[in-house]
Amino acid sequence: MNPTVKRESLKERFSIAANKQFKRLNEKTQVLVPQNGQEEVIQSRLTHSYEVASSAEMIATSIADDLEIKYSDVDYQYAVYNASLLHDIGHPAFGHDGADVLNEFFINQGLKEGFSDNNNNLVIIEKNDIKVRDYTLASIIKYPEKLYNDQKEKYTKILKESLSIDKDHFENFNINLKNQKKTIACQIMDEADRNTYACSDLADFFCLGNRLEYDKFFVLADKMGLLETLKDQIEEIYNAVKYSDKNKIKSFFCDKMIDFNTNFELTEEGVSFKNEELFHLREYMAELTLVYFIKPIREEEYNLTNMEMLREFLEYVMDNEFYPSNHYRNAISSADTEIEKLKLIRNMVSEVSDWYIFKINKTIS
Repeated sequence: MNPTVKRESLKERFSIAANKQFKRLNEKTQVLVPQNGQEEVIQSRLTHSYEVASSAEMIATSIADDLEIKYSDVDYQYAVYNASLLHDIGHPAFGHDGADVLNEFFINQGLKEGFSDNNNNLVIIEKNDIKVRDYTLASIIKYPEKLYNDQKEKYTKILKESLSIDKDHFENFNINLKNQKKTIACQIMDEADRNTYACSDLADFFCLGNRLEYDKFFVLADKMGLLETLKDQIEEIYNAVKYSDKNKIKSFFCDKMIDFNTNFELTEEGVSFKNEELFHLREYMAELTLVYFIKPIREEEYNLTNMEMLREFLEYVMDNEFYPSNHYRNAISSADTEIEKLKLIRNMVSEVSDWYIFKINKTIS
């Protein structure tokens, strides 16, 4: 273990946890708008981020055990946890649906690149002076080909250098990485993120009292071509949730997430699955979440109302030059072009939480 690297990683973690934008994730949607007093406490972007970080460390530990090396030989930059904490910091109000609203709105305003929550991670980190190392920054870049134009030169260089560091490091363990587009820490974070979507969001769905008819579990598996492969596993899921016992549900999906987190190895192709059946089960559970939890919410009246409130807020900002941030107010007033102004407004509105939209809507309506 390199004590200097570990120390710098802990400094990063403090910088992340102390930042207002990271704290604000507690008031941003994961699947449902976070609020107290619900039948069941559900995930916010903040709790989700901590869960991804814990899952990512478990994946790295499992990979190390598989290779019979130390944890610090896999997560040699101690960036896995920190990149996981930061992976959603760029999400705007109302989660993915809110991101879609921002993207459409700013494209219609003439900003061709629109809005990307992944790119906005980097915007938030830089603007809010969250002090992280280049390797950690590189490890939250999941889609380098989609970076904003003014990000490409800086972050493509950082990513390229980090990929080179990865390649040199893992050659020490006879792993000759090939054709990598994301750092190993990023790949671990990305899989941990997928695992939590498949398990924790689905656990929230059932703990909120939602029920699915027996046949629906199997119809979806059949559509995915996984019925024969997963028949016993699906029966197990149904039995775990059919009585709506919250403790049993939470425990069951926690165990599944542990199974998923320990289902990875490191090869020359990067982070890969060991057990194909477990991979298919995860993908099935993620699809179950999407089909029966996430998609129906998009059609719910309250969600449509939330999206309309977000649009009204964006229109109010544009029509009234409403710039509540001192930082952005000064920058917008000094913008040389209309496109630069739009970029700054886009970045500004991405910082507000769900609850800010509720609050400001009472003022502007």
